[in-house]
Amino acid sequence: MQHHLFATQVGPFGDIATVGPLRQHRIGHRTGQLDRLAAEGRGRKLKDLGLGPLRAWFDGAFTRVWNTDAPPIARVEEGTLSGPAGPLSFRLYDPGVPAPAPALLYAHGGGWVMGGLDSHDGLCRRLAIATACRVLALDYRLAPE
Repeated sequence: MQHHLFATQVGPFGDIATVGPLRQHRIGHRTGQLDRLAAEGRGRKLKDLGLGPLRAWFDGAFTRVWNTDAPPIARVEEGTLSGPAGPLSFRLYDPGVPAPAPALLYAHGGGWVMGGLDSHDGLCRRLAIATACRVLALDYRLAPE
């Protein structure tokens, strides 16, 4: 069995810069959408929005960008894991690769304050398909909670 390494960096608006086979999975058509999201925030002081409205804007914006035209995937499983401060939700994306298969742990963007499983669903589907890895997306507790 041959394993491949992928060097991936996800920017503040979900843009992906990558080295390795994932490069072939193009997401460049989303650039215009990401530019519009950035424009929506220009002139706003995020600290003046308040945490609730900020999270609502982020979740809505990312849902529009990543979940539009989200590809179908062989299997999505949802569940919870026990944690020291309570349960944590997860979503496992399986592109249908035979076991044993490589896996990737995905911690969604949002600066540890925003985002969740739903806002990054389409992105996780694309990562699973493009890398032929199972992707485990963990919905960690957001700060300041």
